[in-house]
Amino acid sequence: MAGTNQYITMVASIVTVFQFIYIGDLLWWYAIIFGSITIVSAFCGLKALNAYLAKSGKQSIIAIILTFVLTFAVISLPLNYVIKA
Repeated sequence: MAGTNQYITMVASIVTVFQFIYIGDLLWWYAIIFGSITIVSAFCGLKALNAYLAKSGKQSIIAIILTFVLTFAVISLPLNYVIKA
């Protein structure tokens, strides 16, 4: 399931970029900067996760990290709206 989710996310991201290119609204500098940051961050994150999994053998850390990130997103979006209001 995780592989399918990553594949769908990748395809959706690529299609969204093509839509922005088509309508002429893509900010190329932001795309290059954030794309580079994303590639480096993903590489570092995967290396750290693989090292942790090899050391501990506990797969549950993936679910814990995902839960933390999603909870942070759910809390930060409304909080950002309230702060701006």
